[in-house]
Amino acid sequence: MRKLLLFCFVAFVCAGCVDVPLLDSQATVDPGEGYFVMGVTPHNLKVAIWSGDVENGRFVQIGSLNRPPYANTPLDGYIVGQTHGKEAVAIWYIEFKTEDNSRYTGQAFVPCQDTKTYVIQIPPGKVVYMGDANFGIGDGGAYSSSGYDFEKARDFMKTHYPNLANRLETGHYQRLPTDRGGNCNIE
Repeated sequence: MRKLLLFCFVAFVCAGCVDVPLLDSQATVDPGEGYFVMGVTPHNLKVAIWSGDVENGRFVQIGSLNRPPYANTPLDGYIVGQTHGKEAVAIWYIEFKTEDNSRYTGQAFVPCQDTKTYVIQIPPGKVVYMGDANFGIGDGGAYSSSGYDFEKARDFMKTHYPNLANRLETGHYQRLPTDRGGNCNIE
């Protein structure tokens, strides 16, 4: 039993460590899947997007031992991933890398307690632009600011995901607290 618990703990901790391959550049819209697009800076930041639900005004992660829909550095300033059904997705983990992206700096953050993160619910068959997020590190931990440039996102999609580009729609994220406890933050 101890070995099983240790395995589960290690798997949970390392789930944020593993890069998820980028969505295939020739992907087409599957009617049962949703797709998200989000501008993310800086370029040397690993972002993990997790699936979940919105319950009582909070994002609740589901499947913590499952592979996240996205866990990688941005491609030319954007992250693009796929979700299943009507599930919500949220930024669940960020980790800064060196300027040349060669290694992690050890500066990793997750939203928890009452800090808020970016959450969006994507209908099946839709390709939704969530907006842009710029992350940095300050005295109190990680912080973020947001923006919105739909035309720039569409140009990115035309170049990198041409089969999804013509389906891109505007969408908006919510900033919601999570069900995660602990002493960590993204503000």
